[in-house]
Amino acid sequence: MNKQELIERYKTKYAEEPKDWKHPSVNASRQDLFANFIRDLKQLDEPQAEKVEAHLAEHWNEDIGNVLWWDFPVEEPPYCGTPLDEHFPKYKTHFTTIDMPNEIEKPKRWIVKYIRPFVDEFRYYSIGDEIFDITKSSWTSDKEDAYPFTEKEKAEAVALLVDGSVEEV
Repeated sequence: MNKQELIERYKTKYAEEPKDWKHPSVNASRQDLFANFIRDLKQLDEPQAEKVEAHLAEHWNEDIGNVLWWDFPVEEPPYCGTPLDEHFPKYKTHFTTIDMPNEIEKPKRWIVKYIRPFVDEFRYYSIGDEIFDITKSSWTSDKEDAYPFTEKEKAEAVALLVDGSVEEV
């Protein structure tokens, strides 16, 4: 849902609300409407997952699994002169592989690259009024162990602090 759809949706809901403020049921209904509006606004700000589109495979393979079966009328066997065309049926059963859209929606993630290693975790130390530098955090050279940020702005802020760069994974 985009911002304009959200605005239009709640404009119509607000117009349907009764305008009498004296009744407690009207106030409760209005409070529910505003609570739902705030909840939908928070969902609007959440990063949307990247959707992977399904596509048909170009070749069929018996080892793939998900297939679409067809029955075609056959006038002559497709493998003329081979043992495969002996006792060939009137209808040929054929299957086509299909890629079902069963992939998980992959959320966008960013990691911070600092020269060679990646940020593993952050440790903020404070003793009295003294706060130690973020570069005292632990680092890893393995990309898979790097801390994944869900928001690009946070990753860019950390990269700015440690003089690193941001990579999308």
